[in-house]
Amino acid sequence: MSTIQKYHHFDLIAYCILPDHIHLLITLADVDQDFSSRIKEIKRKTTVAIRDIKENPTLDVWQGRFWKHTIRDQDDLQHCFEMNPPRSKLRGINFVFYPC
Repeated sequence: MSTIQKYHHFDLIAYCILPDHIHLLITLADVDQDFSSRIKEIKRKTTVAIRDIKENPTLDVWQGRFWKHTIRDQDDLQHCFEMNPPRSKLRGINFVFYPC
């Protein structure tokens, strides 16, 4: 992640890895709202690493798109944390964000 941050500046505030997807809480400078370049590079680098680990050079790791949500306030942030597991049918799984 730090290698990507050198060229595509962003702050990783927290992350959560679930069985079928991940969440990244990132911030960009006020004048920069290009989340796509960061996500593209994160997906590219992690795909290479996972394919190497799994010894499978054609393994599909990521879906083609991503979902971006701008968190507007503390209530919105709490709502995202509480609603995502039920929405993704992951009830009963500990849903923990890890601060960076």
